[in-house]
Amino acid sequence: MYIKFDSKILIFFLWFYITNQLKIYILLMVFVIFHELIHMIVAVFVKIKPMYMEIKPIGCNIAFQYTMDDYNKKIAKGSMADLKKIIVYISGPLFNFCVAFFCSIFMQRYANLAIVMYINIVIGAFNLFFIYPLDGGRILKCILHIFMGEKKSYIVIEKISNIFFIGFLIMSSFLILVVHNLGIIFGVIYLWCIKKDADKKIKFRLRTINLIEST
Repeated sequence: MYIKFDSKILIFFLWFYITNQLKIYILLMVFVIFHELIHMIVAVFVKIKPMYMEIKPIGCNIAFQYTMDDYNKKIAKGSMADLKKIIVYISGPLFNFCVAFFCSIFMQRYANLAIVMYINIVIGAFNLFFIYPLDGGRILKCILHIFMGEKKSYIVIEKISNIFFIGFLIMSSFLILVVHNLGIIFGVIYLWCIKKDADKKIKFRLRTINLIEST
């Protein structure tokens, strides 16, 4: 497995330094990376091969390679690969919530743990939004695949993802007005970028499925 860095990270470092939020940004990135490493550890445990890790300005991503055996082992209208993906995707948010829980226990003794707790709650909750390709969206996509088949799962997750993204925009706009934290804007931009890329992949996959069905 190899690691790729997005050079735009430097711009984000500079922005959060200017706005006196560099400590928060560093902590955020540290626990985002830990979040992805937990995905990787669980993936290796269920015999999924990690290919590469990409560290982005706000976020991190690990690509995995699934075996044909997993795809050939059918579970309803899905496969064993879907079940393994669910296990891998849920592990990251669970890690963040566990860290937040232990921080809450020792927070009265160590006040600095409060920011660590809140950051992990944010990371865990953010990733469980039913917005593809966040963990929550991927988990829901796999569940839909098992019960509805591949084509319908893509169609439904795209619609649900759009609804939740609109809700996320409304919530983010409210938070910006209330807490006056412009850093939230970067979270919105990041989510919009990865969602836009995921939407293209969904449309391409649907076109491929339609082409296969028509032949």
